[in-house]
Amino acid sequence: MVPAPMVSCTQQSSRIRARKTRKNGVKTKRANRAQGTPPFPIHPEGYDPKAQDARPVTVVAAKK
Repeated sequence: MVPAPMVSCTQQSSRIRARKTRKNGVKTKRANRAQGTPPFPIHPEGYDPKAQDARPVTVVAAKK
């Protein structure tokens, strides 16, 4: 049986760093995805309808 060739220290540490970078935050990201987006008002009541980023007025709402 032939022993496996040894890798260099640089190659080994580079692979370890790459693996850790890939796995970094996996548990947190998975937990955040499972919880979903938190409920919060995008356009709260009393928001100026004439503001530049206001919700567009629909035709049906404009006729009322």
